[in-house]
Amino acid sequence: MRGLGIFIILISTTLVFFSQSNATDSETNALEKDKVQKEKIGPEYSNNQEVSAPLESVELRLIGKDSLPIDLATAIRIASSDNLEIAEARARVLEAKGESSAAFGGLIPVVSLFFGYGRTDGRVQGSFGELRDVTFDTLSPGIIASYILNPGESIYSAIAAHRNVDAVKSDESAITQDVLLAVVEGYYDLVEAQGNVNVSEKTVSDANNLVKIAEVLEKQGIGPGADVVRAKTDLANKEQRLITAQEEFREASADLALILKVDSSVTLFPSDTQIRQIKFVDNLNMLDDLINDTLKKHPEIMSASKQVDAAGAEVSGVWLGALGPEVLLEAEIGGIGDRFGNIGEREIYQGVIGVSLSASSYGEIKASRARLRRAEIRKEEERERLRADVVKTHDEVLSADEKIIPAREELESAEESLKLSQVRFKRGLGLAVEVIQAEDALASARLNYIRSIINYNKAQVRLLNAIGEITVEKLVAGLQ
Repeated sequence: MRGLGIFIILISTTLVFFSQSNATDSETNALEKDKVQKEKIGPEYSNNQEVSAPLESVELRLIGKDSLPIDLATAIRIASSDNLEIAEARARVLEAKGESSAAFGGLIPVVSLFFGYGRTDGRVQGSFGELRDVTFDTLSPGIIASYILNPGESIYSAIAAHRNVDAVKSDESAITQDVLLAVVEGYYDLVEAQGNVNVSEKTVSDANNLVKIAEVLEKQGIGPGADVVRAKTDLANKEQRLITAQEEFREASADLALILKVDSSVTLFPSDTQIRQIKFVDNLNMLDDLINDTLKKHPEIMSASKQVDAAGAEVSGVWLGALGPEVLLEAEIGGIGDRFGNIGEREIYQGVIGVSLSASSYGEIKASRARLRRAEIRKEEERERLRADVVKTHDEVLSADEKIIPAREELESAEESLKLSQVRFKRGLGLAVEVIQAEDALASARLNYIRSIINYNKAQVRLLNAIGEITVEKLVAGLQ
């Protein structure tokens, strides 16, 4: 019997040795192929093969009574049309447009309709000094058109208001892109949470089988009783992990529902059957081009530029408000009389031009110039921040892509390791702790593989956000 055991061990060792040799040869071949591929297309980005992992459905306690399957494309469309942050940004655009219309309306003369009635009863003095007692009524209906403004100040104020509208529109675009990023990340958080539940369910199933095998081996006198206790302890621990994973899934569902403005008591489930690697950005080898394009057309750069333009127009308006001429033009067409049947026509015209000097003008000029400087600094800060964001997210995409293949290899190795450990344990050649460790390693490898794909997809969308190119159309097209 002892000789048979030694023979089995030798055979197992030989198989492991040949397995390792074959794995080494395969790894060498894979490295050679990867090297050739990199030499063909460049050192930065070489993995063009999309990978995927199955996403199995789960059964768990719902948040409320209802559940709702949802895919990423649907989530993106819902958020773009019904998100509160986007709605608020659109309201700010309408507000800015109203202020711009008001500023341009200041360039149009004001027309006033009036009707005056007066009654005088008592002593009055005539223009030549005569005093006497009188009683009479005065009616004076008419129309007055007046134009009172500093033309230069008003024009530049209107220009500043118009530039502010452009800045707020760019802010709306940036907020929309941030919301779309939050939707994608929230959806993939939900997918990851479901994958975690899948993995936890498998570990509980494996732990259950281990308990049964340990009990059988103990009854046969092959395995020690300590293995049964250890296996049951491990099962209880993994059941707790499963409960925690289910709780995290419900939290991810509630977080995504909040972004989508959906009832948080409805449990959302991803309708995907697999987690697929998705490429939203193709020209990853052209980092400099990505940076240059970002600094030209990113919504936050456009907003900062328009704010600088608005602040510059405000400075010009303040200068002209302090030193420019003011104009008053007024025309009145009406009549005067003591009763409706006795109203005579009259026309009054006047025009005045002058300059008003105020002690506060110097301070207003200094303040406006300081606001312009602040706007210029904010623009430069945005440029540096966006440059850094593009560099970091670009590297994040490359790193995430590099991790996928090792994660898949780790999963395959962990699966083989668990099989070997289970075979050894069933034959009485191994301990329960070896199987438990192999199960934990496999669970970790499964989750790492799922996360590697999800992290890659998230990194791609973060890069899209960094370069300012997240749109509903681009995201949905990438999913197809």
